[in-house]
Amino acid sequence: MTMIINHPESKRIAAVVASSALLVAAIVIAASLTQETWKYYFLSNALAHQRRLAAGSAVGDQLPGIFPLRWPQSYLGFGCAIIGLMLAAGGGIGGGGILVPVYTLVLQFPVKYAIPLSAVTVFGGAIANNVLNVQKFHPNHPNRPAIDWDLMLLLVPATIAGALIGAVIEKMLPEILLLVLMLLLLTVTARETLTKAMKMYREEEKKLAQRGGNNSSSSSNNSNNNKNGSATESTPLFNKQPEAAGGGDVETQSNGINVDFERQAIKAQCIHDALKLVSLFAVVAFIDILHQTPANDDGGGGGGGGGSSLIGQFSCGSTCYWISETLLFLCILLFTLVVRAGILKRQESGGPILSDITWNERNTTIYPLLSTLAGLAAGMFGIGGGMVTAPLMLALGVHPQVSSATSACMILFTSSTSALCFLIFGYLKSDYAIFCLVLGFVSTLIGQTATSALLGKTGRSSYIAFCIGGVIAISAVAMGVQSALAIFQL
Repeated sequence: MTMIINHPESKRIAAVVASSALLVAAIVIAASLTQETWKYYFLSNALAHQRRLAAGSAVGDQLPGIFPLRWPQSYLGFGCAIIGLMLAAGGGIGGGGILVPVYTLVLQFPVKYAIPLSAVTVFGGAIANNVLNVQKFHPNHPNRPAIDWDLMLLLVPATIAGALIGAVIEKMLPEILLLVLMLLLLTVTARETLTKAMKMYREEEKKLAQRGGNNSSSSSNNSNNNKNGSATESTPLFNKQPEAAGGGDVETQSNGINVDFERQAIKAQCIHDALKLVSLFAVVAFIDILHQTPANDDGGGGGGGGGSSLIGQFSCGSTCYWISETLLFLCILLFTLVVRAGILKRQESGGPILSDITWNERNTTIYPLLSTLAGLAAGMFGIGGGMVTAPLMLALGVHPQVSSATSACMILFTSSTSALCFLIFGYLKSDYAIFCLVLGFVSTLIGQTATSALLGKTGRSSYIAFCIGGVIAISAVAMGVQSALAIFQL
């Protein structure tokens, strides 16, 4: 049965809004800046960025080859990365909040290389996650995929828009304020996610107790159980489609043609939705490449004379830059409106259902706005989108396994875009990049497989929520330490 989300009675949504309200102070401060202050922040940020790039190049040239691994630094650092990736795999989030501090503080990578290598590692993990997730189905609706494509189409564009705004605000705010806001947001998000996980765990305990009572009664009244069709020993904590005597579910055997048609319709709709997202990300990646290309490339690159080239006109703060940003926002807005209209039309006409949420005029407006706030946080603080979208989906009442799979699919799009940009601009050292890609893939594959086995054995989807909350809490501490050391130059 499709879950109906009543927004007013959902305290979880209120918690997400409350945590996002912490960003209002930052927006107010940004709005109160004078024009000269804006220019100062943009200029100082550009100069600082050039200094970081110069320092990063000097240090990066001295980076030794990754092999042989150095004892104990490399083993300790990559060991921490593996643990973080395996834990993040259970929640479907990338783990970048753990990887960047590990790469910079433990492995002593320059920031210029630590962030791209983290993106490549997350990309490898996202590939592994999605290789497994595309084979999975909704735990309560076997005809649906585990990935909620309707939710993807509504939340991803809004998250991108929020991240673009957040990136601009980040350039104007003092680092100490960003650090405080980031720690507050991650702390509140981790607390709310872990609280929800504990609530889910207690509900599962009640279901286990009920199963125990049913099992004890079934031993004394076997015939009555057969009459009611309650095979309690094989009933999971989350309902699955009942099976018929000859294998396969009852609905399939009684109305196989309709079920097969429904599955084909859902599959076709999912492919159509995926192509829409690929098109959107192609546009975003192209504009991102224009923005990141240096206006004056004096060396080595393939473009000669960047300052006079067309691409060079898209440097930060230029007229072309703001025109392209405006066009991108309009593109995202148009994309969201078209997707929203399509989902509502399909909902009204009885088309294939892909989501736990019953969509209506209200929640198709509210949820993208919430996702915009989540993207705003991701852009301001440089944290992975999964660290804000995964808790948001849990707060909206999405099944934990669906939330994990959907979040992992989102990360595949975002991390691939980031990795492509870093690759184009030469911020990736080939030996480190290949190693980190394989590390992310294998670690996530092991973590995801272990999580699936644990869920299959226990039926406790609350473990996914615990993984999400745990990774966010660890990231809050790790990123807090890293930011504090950088700000105070300790």
